[in-house]
Amino acid sequence: MKKNYLLLLITTLFFLNSYSQTCGFDYERSKLRQDPSYIQLEKVAEQRIQEAIEKRSLSKRSGAPIEVLTIPVVMHVLHLGENVGTGINISDAQIQSSINNLNQFYRGQTANSSLDFGVEFILAKRDPSNNATNGINRIDASNLAGYSDYGVNVQNSNGASYSDIVALSNWPQGDYFNIWIVSELDDNNGGFGYQGYAYFYNETSSNHGSVMMASVFGYDPGNTNGWGLNSNGDNGTVVHELGHYFHLHHTFKGDGDGSVCPADATVGTDSDGCADTVPHKRETSTCPTVNSCNNSANWVDNNTINNIMSYYKCTDRMTADQKTRVRAAMEGTSIVNSKAGIVPDPTYVAPVSVCTTNTSTYDGGSVAGILSVALNNVTFSSSSTYNDNGNIDKSANANNYFEINTENTNTINVGMFNGNHHQLGIWIDWNDDGDFNDNAEQQYLEEDITGGATIQHQITYPTNIPYGDYVRIRLITDLDDRYINNCACILIDSACYDSLQYGQSEDYALYIEPAAVSTWTGANTDWATTANWSSGAVPTVTDNVVIPNTATNQPIISSGTAAVANNVTIDANATLIVNGGGSLTMDGNLTNNGAFNIKSDAATNGSLIVKGTATGNVTYLRFVTANADISKAWHLISSPVNGHNIAGFLPGMAKNGTKRGIAPYINTNGVNAKWAYYSEGDTPGAFTNGKGYTLKLDHALIPNGIALDFVGTLNTNNAGVAITVNATGDQYNAIGNPYTSYIDGGTFLSNNSSGILAEPTIWLWDSKANSNVGEYITKNFANAYKIAPGQGFFVKALATGTVNLLEAMQTHSGGDTFLKQENRPEIKLSIKEGTTIKSAEIFYIENKTTGFDDGYDSSLFTGVSNPFAIYTQLVLDNKGKNLAIQTLPNSNYENMVVPVGINAESGKEITFSLNASNFTSDLKIFLEDSVTNTYTRLDEANRTYKITTTEALNGIGRFYLHTSRSSLDVKDISLENVSVFKTDASTLRITGLQNNSKTNVTLFNLMGKQVFNTSFQSNGVKDIALPKLATGVYVVKLKTDKGNLSKKIILE
Repeated sequence: MKKNYLLLLITTLFFLNSYSQTCGFDYERSKLRQDPSYIQLEKVAEQRIQEAIEKRSLSKRSGAPIEVLTIPVVMHVLHLGENVGTGINISDAQIQSSINNLNQFYRGQTANSSLDFGVEFILAKRDPSNNATNGINRIDASNLAGYSDYGVNVQNSNGASYSDIVALSNWPQGDYFNIWIVSELDDNNGGFGYQGYAYFYNETSSNHGSVMMASVFGYDPGNTNGWGLNSNGDNGTVVHELGHYFHLHHTFKGDGDGSVCPADATVGTDSDGCADTVPHKRETSTCPTVNSCNNSANWVDNNTINNIMSYYKCTDRMTADQKTRVRAAMEGTSIVNSKAGIVPDPTYVAPVSVCTTNTSTYDGGSVAGILSVALNNVTFSSSSTYNDNGNIDKSANANNYFEINTENTNTINVGMFNGNHHQLGIWIDWNDDGDFNDNAEQQYLEEDITGGATIQHQITYPTNIPYGDYVRIRLITDLDDRYINNCACILIDSACYDSLQYGQSEDYALYIEPAAVSTWTGANTDWATTANWSSGAVPTVTDNVVIPNTATNQPIISSGTAAVANNVTIDANATLIVNGGGSLTMDGNLTNNGAFNIKSDAATNGSLIVKGTATGNVTYLRFVTANADISKAWHLISSPVNGHNIAGFLPGMAKNGTKRGIAPYINTNGVNAKWAYYSEGDTPGAFTNGKGYTLKLDHALIPNGIALDFVGTLNTNNAGVAITVNATGDQYNAIGNPYTSYIDGGTFLSNNSSGILAEPTIWLWDSKANSNVGEYITKNFANAYKIAPGQGFFVKALATGTVNLLEAMQTHSGGDTFLKQENRPEIKLSIKEGTTIKSAEIFYIENKTTGFDDGYDSSLFTGVSNPFAIYTQLVLDNKGKNLAIQTLPNSNYENMVVPVGINAESGKEITFSLNASNFTSDLKIFLEDSVTNTYTRLDEANRTYKITTTEALNGIGRFYLHTSRSSLDVKDISLENVSVFKTDASTLRITGLQNNSKTNVTLFNLMGKQVFNTSFQSNGVKDIALPKLATGVYVVKLKTDKGNLSKKIILE
């Protein structure tokens, strides 16, 4: 028979005090404790509470501000088909009145209780699928077996069971406090007997939340709203049941159903665990003045007689120890981190995964598992594989996840199962591609972890932090491989590990908080002034920056300012400027809807690095000089942006007939035609990314030089810019820096030398060198340098292929394009003829050799003719290669004689000079002239050596450089500087011989047989034509006026 509950509630309202109204908590708990696994869960929870209480005591937190813990609530109203506001289908207002009263009580805002627990309740605003909700889930339960006639069972068996109503409607207990509003309990017509019950909060227990009758849920003192509430509408049952949810026991715990006085010894058995309540027997619907368990003495205070967790009718408060216990039970739990009380995030997308681990199940043997994962006061508790039934995946939970602010230190704490030894891996899929194989994604991977240990790991971040995104964090554990003979356990090797034996994986979502937003306000134009920013601070690397068009002054990053930001947004009609010598590094993305100008001048360059993506055009203004002299003010450039059209520059370039002074380099063209100049009217299209071009301004139009405005998009492809180099013709290729920042030349050579370049060398054009005529500057690993934005340079290809200019090569550098970074002995040897100056360099570096050191010895640039040049050749194993840079050992100076070669026309006065640095004061540097038989010391200030050529010079043999701690003269000449090598298959070259020295050369095979002999009068260099000989190794013996010398050569 269906009952008229509204009539019954109204009828019984006047007789409520004569009925016994009780709580079903103890009875429900006793049923759960029949299961040993539940006892263990409760034991672990109590241990955690006691540990938290101890920590609170030690930290003396009484004066600290209280952190409010917010509990999202979902109401499952199990009505019988009534209209909303009628019978069991209680109104929204009735429900909200109860929530409001809960908040008043637990925040210390009721008339008789000012104790603030720092706990608040809110009706859920998002459901488990991230849809909006009001937190009230109304369900017609009239068809649920037994429910219409008997309600829900506690001790009876005629009505619906707890499992029945949970099956009808249930939201995840780690995200919501589930309250089921029911018609009656044990067929009590909504009046006497059990009013409700609750279960301890526990994320893994099968029983959770609270069941309460509609007749107790609401706050309406005096029942003025006609809701027909029990207990005069004081909401006391709801406050009471919430106490149980927070792990509070009845104050009379252990009274044997009222027959004995509690011993107050063991929490949960005969004690409520709170020292500021006293043992007593349960007494229902009364308010005695004496405590029957204390020889009928008066109560020592009101903490017990007025305690909500008793059955007395005069209850209105809780105690400080109960508050401590509530806080200890709930702080750091999953539910207080739940976002269910916040409106849904429309940007939420569940993290992806392209792999999963296999599932292991308990087979009665060993056990492994993760018991807890905690980060930033959020803890997800779990159990071993035995209780968890394998893997846990909560990564798609839109209501509960970890959060980090990357400006702070974020440490993850992983509690391991108590027994055995374990291994553990932690991964974070920062770029959300599901494979866990990218930058900084493997966070931790260790074995030999003791059972019961807590692993602490400080999270490390990738180069590109995904601010404002949800990503997956995965943990995998298994037994250590010490058990390999028993369990076939092997070491975890990846986040996709699929050989779990006794362990498990756990996946959670991790939210990276957005970078702080700092908006430009523009009191003046200086980026580095704090008053110009809405945040009151200059942006940091984690700040998102907005440049609006409303500011009076637009921002300028001045010379010497190294600005940083995460994302930068430039609004329409707004402007951002980076001046020469200033720089901006963005860890995130650029969105340019306005103007973004990066400037340079004759001395400095502005620099921009964007590590993320970029939308909108950027203007790079690269300064170039002008000169009326056709031989001066040439520049080797490359576009620092993508998409700028070459035709826009043609009108301002130098003229020669119809040709204009801008051209790419074609290495297969003739000697004097390698620069393929564009003509008036050409439509060459955009500059090729990473390609080098020569350029000269029309001095008549632009006499003072100009900053060329390269306009286009930034090159932000993570793969970098690839440019083809051809091993055709002279093998030289003009390429260039395609970025708005400097690039590291050493890193470029390290990444591109093998198999592609003939040698790890770049040649850059310095337009200011050689009295502004310019010359090619040679750079390798020995002389550290940076390549400026828009700077072109040459490389020599060994094989046709591609070189890559990677984003990772980008760097900021102020001042000159070429920067020395080491203090080591070095020599710059120069020759001058008129105003023309040429130089060669020698470096002395530890662990280098007197032979050819790839990457430290570099050839003279021969992509252009060199009628006037200076170079050196190897001290040992000389093969005739002319070197612009030679690197030697930083020791044994006296025994290293460096052959020096020059190219010069006849009849020219040539002046040698030298700049030496970082040598010890006792070391002297001499230039030997074997024609004049002189040694000239050049390392002293203002010392030079002059000659007038009587014939054209083209090679080595006359000049040598000596380093010595004593003076040298012609008597010190030896054969150490003599080199013997092949120039081709039939020519033997001998260099370093003294002029006018009689020399005999004999060639022997390895059997000792003489196969060739000749004599000649030396003039420093001698080429000898060899007869046709079999391939193999031969010994060359030289006899001179100064001694004898033997060398081995190989004929092929």
